[in-house]
Amino acid sequence: MTAQCSERMILDGRLAALTCVPLTPLIEQHQLPIYNPNTLSTCHWRGYTGTWEIIDGRLHLVHINVGAGSWEAPMPPDMLETLLAVLPGNRLPAPATWFSGTLHIPMGRRLLYAHMGFDSVYSKERRIAIEAGRVASDEIVDTGAELRAAIAAEEALRAKLDVAEPGDGPAEIPVAPLYWLTKDDGTSDDEPNDLGLEWPADYECPKAA
Repeated sequence: MTAQCSERMILDGRLAALTCVPLTPLIEQHQLPIYNPNTLSTCHWRGYTGTWEIIDGRLHLVHINVGAGSWEAPMPPDMLETLLAVLPGNRLPAPATWFSGTLHIPMGRRLLYAHMGFDSVYSKERRIAIEAGRVASDEIVDTGAELRAAIAAEEALRAKLDVAEPGDGPAEIPVAPLYWLTKDDGTSDDEPNDLGLEWPADYECPKAA
């Protein structure tokens, strides 16, 4: 699998990347035909982009489109109707009562590029544990330190690792196992990384707190 486009997460009125897909359990449970009818990309196998927000201690799906980036578009009415039929309250925003798991929100700059799923590693990561749609815990993890410890301890990982020269970025990196990125792009390690995401054109952006 190619590195995948992220979901959107709204944090304090600001956009952040969400490197997991909380809608998957619901889609699989009901075998929903949610996909992008216009195009299929290896960097976006799921075919949709959800926008998520924690409201009153509960995770909500607040918006969804098909596609991602420049090919993102409103979900076809019949597909949206099928989805709404199984969402709590049958409308958006919808509390994600079906989801139990961990939300992964990258923070700071990308340290390690992995050409696979959401496996790239960032300086830090905010991890929000969700149980039946409700926030159970919320922590910030020093993923950079975890990565360095893993590289030091695991010879197999070191063997897969290539170092990108200063100034290199994912756009210039060929398909390879793992790349350690040396460029400091000025991203604060204490701020969520939006990975270049933009607000959906058909969504009213909330006011920052």
